[in-house]
Amino acid sequence: MSARCAWVGFLLLTACGGSQGPAVADGAEGKAVTEGESDGVCDRYTERLCQELGPRSEACGEASGLVEIMSDSACAAGMRDFEVTRSRVALLRRDCDKAIEHICASLGAESEGCQVMRQEFGDMAPGHCRSLLQQSPRILAQLQQREAALRPLGDADWKAITAADAPSFGAADAPVVLVEFSDFQCPYCAKAAETVQGIKEKYGDRVRFVFRQFPLSFHEHAAVAAQASLAAHAQGKFWEYHDLLFANQGALAGSDLRAYAERLGLDLKAFDAALEDENLSAKVSADMALGDRVQVNGTPTLFVNRRRVPNALDLEEVSEAIDGALARSAGD
Repeated sequence: MSARCAWVGFLLLTACGGSQGPAVADGAEGKAVTEGESDGVCDRYTERLCQELGPRSEACGEASGLVEIMSDSACAAGMRDFEVTRSRVALLRRDCDKAIEHICASLGAESEGCQVMRQEFGDMAPGHCRSLLQQSPRILAQLQQREAALRPLGDADWKAITAADAPSFGAADAPVVLVEFSDFQCPYCAKAAETVQGIKEKYGDRVRFVFRQFPLSFHEHAAVAAQASLAAHAQGKFWEYHDLLFANQGALAGSDLRAYAERLGLDLKAFDAALEDENLSAKVSADMALGDRVQVNGTPTLFVNRRRVPNALDLEEVSEAIDGALARSAGD
């Protein structure tokens, strides 16, 4: 039986005085609703259930839907026997509390992973808590991996990904440096490119932005588009070519890439030769190796002064990271 079905079944047994539960107090089983007892009794029952389960929890919504099909007699029985429901909810909830406390003790009470657990699972349907406890080792491992990824990069890693060989804009001595690992065929990277343009307009030479290639294997044209962008970079037109690629993600075949080079007035003979150049292909591979080194497992991935930004698509969130980095650099 699924956790959801077990939870619904538990409510039915409690409300109707089923034989698998404790005896219903005061001989309530099968008892008719007394005069006045039915007046809003199911509404009151729903309210009490949701007080126990959490008014905004999924379990409250499930319970409310169930109560809608119950008779007034069943709701009245549930109200008379509500202490049984409360005690069962508390018993089931202990497994959620155990899982959350175990994870928070391992990660630290102030860690993001602990805060996420408390926020996301604090009002979990009690019937799901046992499953959460059973899965807590796997959840902990995933959160530990995420916590490690969010730690600021060390000196060697940061020096490697900010090296001057990659396409960049902004002052070389800017107090804040951003590094993005991107894929020209990734639709989210196209959105992130809009964020980057907003950053350029907002911060100017107060930031330096470095672009790193990370073509994903399941994007058919991403790797050749990455090499083509470096071919354009060799002729001083990386950012113009970058913009054309993101604006035309549905057309990244070889002929399309050459057409964009022609539109920008590039030397086509040199461009064609660059597409066959193993050195440029090696540069793409080197960027991907750097991405693996700093735990890039999807695109876009953005770092601001060593710190990974969770949402590279959100200009406001990226701006907050930049403003924080600017403030820290001013205080140094």
